[in-house]
This record gives sequence, structure tokens and C-alpha cells, in this order.
Amino acid sequence: MRKSDVRAKISRIDFPILMATDDSKGKVKSGTYDQQQYMEMMRPTFETTEDSQISHKPNITVLSDSLATFTDDYSVTRGGKKYNGRMAGLLVKVDGQWKWKAMYEAGFGDVPAPGIGGSGTTRGHEQQQPRREKPKK
Repeated sequence: MRKSDVRAKISRIDFPILMATDDSKGKVKSGTYDQQQYMEMMRPTFETTEDSQISHKPNITVLSDSLATFTDDYSVTRGGKKYNGRMAGLLVKVDGQWKWKAMYEAGFGDVPAPGIGGSGTTRGHEQQQPRREKPKK
């Protein structure tokens, strides 16, 4: 992500990929994306990561030789503002390499559709960030 190498980013995904999020009303949105659909959806994010400082605190649980789950508490600093988030997902081993198969991240359901901003970013406009709430226990 830090190098904005889109080809390297997508080489770490086993397409199709399942992605899920929710909106501010708690409505879940999910879908399966092939490589082209994923690229269209994520392009605005890929284009803006070069101006960002990103840190991750992953927690990986290996389920078998070919399946693992992960959670990631991350922070992004962009334009002097810091945003925190948490995501989770499924990793699969394909041809000896771990790849993302599913990603879940709360709060992106209210973000405009691709072409308007998509995936929590806008180019040349104020950053719209997803809501972040602590899970209820």
C-alpha cells in the first residue's frame, strides 16, 4: 500500500473476493468481486495511498495449512488527520502463497459508490471516513 504498487496489491488476492461492510443504520452490504470489479471499486483508494501513513496491528489465526483468519487494527494518517479502524477476513494458501479471500470492514456502507469516491476516499475533496464504533459486549 505504501508504494502504491497496484499490481503487487492485487497479486495478494485470490479472486473472486468476498467483501462485506455495514452502514450507519447497521444494514450489511456484501458482494463478491472479480479482479476488474475490485480494481474499479478500489481505484480511488489506490490513487490516494501515496499521501498516507499507514500502520497495522494484525492478529492472524492459522486454522490449517491452507486457511487462516485475521483481524487488523489499523491507523491511517492523511492530510494531517488520523483515522483508526478494524478489519477482519479470511486468508487462503494458493500455490504456496497466502492470499486474501474475504475482507470485512465496518462503516463503509455510507461511502459514495465508485466513481464518486468509493472505499472511503475522495480525490481532491475532503476525506469521508466510515464511522467507527466499539463492538457492544
